[in-house]
Amino acid sequence: MSHSGKGVGVRSRPSSAFSQRLAGWLLWPVQPLPRPEQVRNASLVAFLLLVLLLAILIEQIWYGNTPLIIIPFLLAAYGLSRTKYFMVATLLTILVLSYPSYFVALRMVSPSAAEVTQTMVWISLPILLSSLLLPLWAMALLALAHAVFMLLLPGLNPAISFVDLVGSLGFVLPLSLVVFIVARQRNLLEQDRQRELQRSREALHLALDAANMGAWEWVPDTGTVSWSVNVAPLLGLPPDTFDGRFETYLSLVVEEDRPAVQASLGDALAGGQDHYYVQHRVTRPGGEVHWLEGLGRAHRTGTRNDPGGLITGILADITPRKAAEAERERLIRELGSKNLELERFTYTVSHDLKSPLITIQGFLDFLQQDIASQNEANVATDMHYIRQASERMFSLLNDLLALSRAGRVIRAPQAVPFGDLAQEAVDLVAGQTTRQQVQVTIQPDMPAVLGDRVRLVQVLQNLLDNAIKYMGDQPQPQVIIGSRVQDGETVFFVTDNGMGIAPRHYERIFGLFERLSNEVEGSGLGLALVKRIVETHQGRVWLESAHPDRGTTFYFTLPLVES
Repeated sequence: MSHSGKGVGVRSRPSSAFSQRLAGWLLWPVQPLPRPEQVRNASLVAFLLLVLLLAILIEQIWYGNTPLIIIPFLLAAYGLSRTKYFMVATLLTILVLSYPSYFVALRMVSPSAAEVTQTMVWISLPILLSSLLLPLWAMALLALAHAVFMLLLPGLNPAISFVDLVGSLGFVLPLSLVVFIVARQRNLLEQDRQRELQRSREALHLALDAANMGAWEWVPDTGTVSWSVNVAPLLGLPPDTFDGRFETYLSLVVEEDRPAVQASLGDALAGGQDHYYVQHRVTRPGGEVHWLEGLGRAHRTGTRNDPGGLITGILADITPRKAAEAERERLIRELGSKNLELERFTYTVSHDLKSPLITIQGFLDFLQQDIASQNEANVATDMHYIRQASERMFSLLNDLLALSRAGRVIRAPQAVPFGDLAQEAVDLVAGQTTRQQVQVTIQPDMPAVLGDRVRLVQVLQNLLDNAIKYMGDQPQPQVIIGSRVQDGETVFFVTDNGMGIAPRHYERIFGLFERLSNEVEGSGLGLALVKRIVETHQGRVWLESAHPDRGTTFYFTLPLVES
């Protein structure tokens, strides 16, 4: 209800509201009826009874010859018509209206035109009223019985002549035919309506099946929930194990989401909003958590003594949509990270490439001067620095190319024992380990992994190269390659006893061109390359260092070959 305000429309609202309340008090059912057509028929019967009561009262006052017993019966029928027993009221009305039709028939000795009209009305009313309740075959039997009684009843007083018989039949049979046609047409319309309703239901079921949705109806007064057959699979329940109670459904909702479900339903029933919408999670009997979306509308019964109502709606599994949204958010975050990395990459590359170019340019000027002065010793020195700068640039470009390729697996994944990968990487750095006398140990019986063999060897090679470079002045340098099970997960590692890494550098060293010491050769791309390759294989990499002078351990995970 909207608040009233000033203006012309305000004066018309009380009258309209009063007429609506009056119509509701006189015609609407007091008790809720299960189907809309029952509400319509009950209101129609109540309206007809009110008209008949008014007509009988006027006739009683004007003529004084209508039996008073008709009025209590009609009042009783009117009371019944406003409850769910409106069919009983219809039958009672038919019987009550049959009495005056027989009564006026006995008085038809020398009828006037008004009396003939009155007789036709009283005879036709029971039959026409019965069309609201009875099927076609029952209507035909009622019309036939009515005709027989109308013919036989006058015989109790005057004698029935052949002319009276023909005249009565001539009146009753056409009336019965009219009622038959009306009833048949009503049944045909009802059949068409039922067929249309059935088609609509079938179309709705097909749409629900295609969209993987279920329909439901909840009556809060009784707590009963009616579900379509599509709802049980959405909840992960067999259809025969669900008792249809709202409390049972609510028990499946994840505890954190229950207040939102109850609040949305409460708002819809209280009239704060006509629609119901909520997204929530349910825990299936197997433990799986699914996202569901509920959409419904609240309906009021429209009765005077029943303020309750019901909510109808649909239920859909939106777990794939939620997964897609989460994947979209992940990709957005990843894109942001890639863009940030690209910015750092561009800046760092431009800076690191500029350094050897400046060196080359500077010594080219020196070379030109030394050639002009024929200083052969300086020419050799200039050539040495130019060659060193060009080799530095060549190495840097190769590392950048390797890093760009590391972001994708270009070979088909294959199963390979991790021990074979470790041995291949050790062979590639054999010159460095021999020169610095580093002892490398490979643990036996390590599991097989699935991935790009060349890229995975590159991971181990870079980790070994990093360990050898940062071995420091360790008198007995050692490197161990192995695996272990940690928290139910197989973790591979490369550990050394060289220089440690302070915790503040744990994340930094995986960045582009990051080096903890300028005294160590390298481009600063080795560990960035390791991180890129491991993440491309859906793994992760991290490090631990117990003490700055007690070595470092790099851990990483890789997909295993299923046993």
